[in-house]
Amino acid sequence: MATVEIDPQYEEWVQENVVKRFEKMGVGVTPAAQDGLAFLLQAQVREQIASNADEVFERANRLLVPVLRGHAARYQKQPLTLNRALHLVVDANIFVNAFPWGPSLEQVQKQIIAGGTEFAFGDVENEKEEQH
Repeated sequence: MATVEIDPQYEEWVQENVVKRFEKMGVGVTPAAQDGLAFLLQAQVREQIASNADEVFERANRLLVPVLRGHAARYQKQPLTLNRALHLVVDANIFVNAFPWGPSLEQVQKQIIAGGTEFAFGDVENEKEEQH
């Protein structure tokens, strides 16, 4: 079994910002959700989505209110599980775009105009040649 080390600053952020806010709503947060969210935050730096922990926390703060509202609307007083947390984060991020999943359409269009289709579509020219 793999062991994942989570930097305490991410665990503390989850405790202070997620667990406490859900508790104020009368909702518990499972240990798996706490660990999973802390790891998800930490991974943003490791995967170079954000440059440092402060940036991660600033972006995560933008998701908090939509996640809290989404939980209240969908799950009422049921505990926040890891599965629910992931669904809520993904749904909130669609609107807030705190953690982009890839380049924006505008970035892709600029790259295409500049003549670099590999950014948007992979190496299209070589793929055509390989197919023949």
